[in-house]
Amino acid sequence: MNDKGNKNDDEKSDQILYFILFAIAYGIFVFIFVAEDSDDFVASMLARFGLLAVGLVIIGILYVIYKVSGKEKRDKEEEKARIAASRKLKKEHKKKMKDAINNFLKSCTKSSKGQYAEFTLLCKAYETWAGQHKQPYLEQKQLIRIMKGYGYKRVKKGKTIYFKGLELTNPP
Repeated sequence: MNDKGNKNDDEKSDQILYFILFAIAYGIFVFIFVAEDSDDFVASMLARFGLLAVGLVIIGILYVIYKVSGKEKRDKEEEKARIAASRKLKKEHKKKMKDAINNFLKSCTKSSKGQYAEFTLLCKAYETWAGQHKQPYLEQKQLIRIMKGYGYKRVKKGKTIYFKGLELTNPP
């Protein structure tokens, strides 16, 4: 187990120990100081046991509250860890996608002023290239977003979409 886990376990053990010590101190208090003036031994003992029982119930309730609050804290920590892991995976996936597009652009296209690369041909070329190089498949929206990120301007002529300044040179 890691140091953080050991520290949490130590804190829990300490808190449980405090509960037990409190219960013992409360019991001693009840037996010594409560119902001292009573002449009836049975009534005195019942009063002492009654107060002791109430004290133990209170300690039990405090312990349950402690356990529940600790569970909520652990649940929140686990949720934060899941979110962090999810963000890390998403970031890694995004980087892998950008790396794939970058490699595709280097091997199959070139930047050319005045040239236009038709988006549907670019998509087909990427799909073929990705299959050959075991790279991740990208949806068209993802491809458009990444291409814009590289600075290529999306131009629409009629119903056809082009990327300005890009030429498809070596289609796979």
